[in-house]
Amino acid sequence: MIVFEGQITGECLKKFNKIRNTELLVVSISILVAWFCTNIVAISILKTIDFSLTIVSLCTLGILPLLAFKLYYRYKPFSKIAVDVINNCIILTKGKKQKFIKIDDIDEIHDMKMFYYIPQAEDIVLCQKSLLTEGTIEEFEKLFDGKIIKK
Repeated sequence: MIVFEGQITGECLKKFNKIRNTELLVVSISILVAWFCTNIVAISILKTIDFSLTIVSLCTLGILPLLAFKLYYRYKPFSKIAVDVINNCIILTKGKKQKFIKIDDIDEIHDMKMFYYIPQAEDIVLCQKSLLTEGTIEEFEKLFDGKIIKK
């Protein structure tokens, strides 16, 4: 087993925040566009702006910051990333929750000098090399031979 455990720092944390903020921006813009289009359609159907439509519109707009806040805190770095060679999976741990990614489902891993980035994962998966607590970098690179792209 190869294990990366602890809190990411430095360049790894900067990359995590950049990915997270980009994803949140895309989601926020998409929600605002959908909200705007829904209001335009409602106004064109009703042919007027009445009080109830205004209240509903403002309430839905008020929910957007809450949704963005929830999404922001959903994206937290994993505290432990274990590569289980026997079961052919990567175990991602965040608090008491675990997620699994099959090693065969990974097409590429970006070697960013100080950390590895797995772009195919649903979540943001960054393995900071200095947080390696079990196994070696050589074992990790051998396991993903042909899939690692140096950046």
